[in-house]
Amino acid sequence: MAEEIEGERRCMKMNRIWRDKVMLTQEKKLEAINIYMKGGRSLRSVAKQYGVHHSTIEKWLHNYQLFGAEGLKRPEQNRQYTEEEKQEAVVCFFAEAETLYNVCKKYKIRSISLLQNWIQKYEQEFINSGNADEKDQEN
Repeated sequence: MAEEIEGERRCMKMNRIWRDKVMLTQEKKLEAINIYMKGGRSLRSVAKQYGVHHSTIEKWLHNYQLFGAEGLKRPEQNRQYTEEEKQEAVVCFFAEAETLYNVCKKYKIRSISLLQNWIQKYEQEFINSGNADEKDQEN
């Protein structure tokens, strides 16, 4: 019985968090960013005030710095990147020893995790192609 009640509490908490996240408008996101940027408040305290995780505020800040207030709007559809754009960003990361954030900023990539996925894919392809070359040399 106690486990069932605890499970219901967790579920109610997640529903409340989800509802709050969905309801935040572009204006509320901008308000949160402005509070944080003015200083005097930690990222976590601003996030708590708005009912979101601190990493959410970081994402909003990243998109605001890249795209201005328009970056806080929820995109109607995901941007599609060409293979060439992906490769350029990955090469920039490795060849120019740029940070993930700076590469995202340079190539207007909304999500650092998206760039990380491209990097992982590139590394895996590189490893696989290297293994294939070694096998050819053995024969």
